[in-house]
Amino acid sequence: MKSFNKSSLLYGLDRASEAIRLKSQAVVVEGYFDCISGYERGYNNLVAAMGTQISSDSFEKLKNLTTYDSDSGEIIFCFDNDNAGKKAAVDTIAKLKDIIASASKNTSKKLRIKVCFPSSGKDPDEIFRTNIVEWEEMINLSQNFIDYLLDYYSVLHLQGQEKDTYKFLDIVLPFIMNAVMKFSSLTTYQKCLSLLI
Repeated sequence: MKSFNKSSLLYGLDRASEAIRLKSQAVVVEGYFDCISGYERGYNNLVAAMGTQISSDSFEKLKNLTTYDSDSGEIIFCFDNDNAGKKAAVDTIAKLKDIIASASKNTSKKLRIKVCFPSSGKDPDEIFRTNIVEWEEMINLSQNFIDYLLDYYSVLHLQGQEKDTYKFLDIVLPFIMNAVMKFSSLTTYQKCLSLLI
């Protein structure tokens, strides 16, 4: 009997597929209630990761949907604003680094990967129920995933945790080696250099 793999499923994908295709944007949240609250308020391009980790196949489905009717698409990871949620975003990107790097090479279909978090102590479900404006602002200000990794690992680097610097380099290596990552700003470039010194 084949074991059940939670990462192979995305909650709500069947319902969200059309909206994701039309908006060229998918937002991956952490829990079912985040999805349901969003749907109830008209945000129907949401899917929930079962266990925060998503498989390569699930990511491919999102990538294909977001770029189906457009030459560019966007996938935003929006997990809970706690240590577990922040680490989950890093772990998800690390797991998908090769497929993200491969997608970045595609010259005909541009894919943007971003990360955002609700304000401290909240999850998307609470934002939907209390402050829709904050949700809109949060999505609009979502951070490029390389910038997020730099911020996350810069803190650990300053704390003297060298092993985490090596983890960062391992994640971004496919982008650097294949020359497919364009630094979004001079600040990003400087942060990356600071981790190498």
